[in-house]
Amino acid sequence: MVHDGREEVARHDRLIARGAARLELDHYLEALIWKPGALPGATALDQARAAGRFTPIHDAWWQAAVKAHGAREGTRALIDVLLRPLGTSARRRTVGQVVRHQVTGSSTGRVKR
Repeated sequence: MVHDGREEVARHDRLIARGAARLELDHYLEALIWKPGALPGATALDQARAAGRFTPIHDAWWQAAVKAHGAREGTRALIDVLLRPLGTSARRRTVGQVVRHQVTGSSTGRVKR
């Protein structure tokens, strides 16, 4: 826990393994918008998936965006959505809505050709 006076301002689980690191994907998004090709192999992405913060909904959106716009622009579109200042559940709803409307152009989930 991190405190500012009596107020708790942050809480992080303790890492037990020596030399272990926990990376937050959100902390890297602004850099990744310029280098979207780095996202697929990013350790922060692997950790976000393992923690359940990058869900199958996100992966489905990403795949649809890549199919519709190509790898670079599809990945940038994903990062743009992830940069939106929303809570986790609101962001998931937004990603789901974007899959249906922005990328696919319909509520059926089919990608435009």
